[in-house]
Amino acid sequence: MKKVSIIIPVYNMESCVESGMKCVTEQTYKNLEIIVIDDGSKDKSYLKCLAEADKDRRIAVFSKNNEGSGAARNFGIRKATGDYVYFFDIDDYLEKKTLWKRSSPRWKERM
Repeated sequence: MKKVSIIIPVYNMESCVESGMKCVTEQTYKNLEIIVIDDGSKDKSYLKCLAEADKDRRIAVFSKNNEGSGAARNFGIRKATGDYVYFFDIDDYLEKKTLWKRSSPRWKERM
């Protein structure tokens, strides 16, 4: 089973961290590494991300100075060890089977 690296930039989104991380960690596809990059948040986003990482060993949290979501994603790409990369915004939602469907050979045949 191929590993998927999920890269999540976070900036001042403390109200979305718990729900965003829940829909990522509850994916039916389990071979994930979840890379969270706090992009210099001024609220409690970083602390909430750390609390989520304490609940799931697949989550790695990094903090950097604010340079925007593009720089945060690039930072995450450099940390990623997966076969595939998936970008997720913390205020978005994923259906539970999203990554399983995207990793299936049948879906890849359509690409």
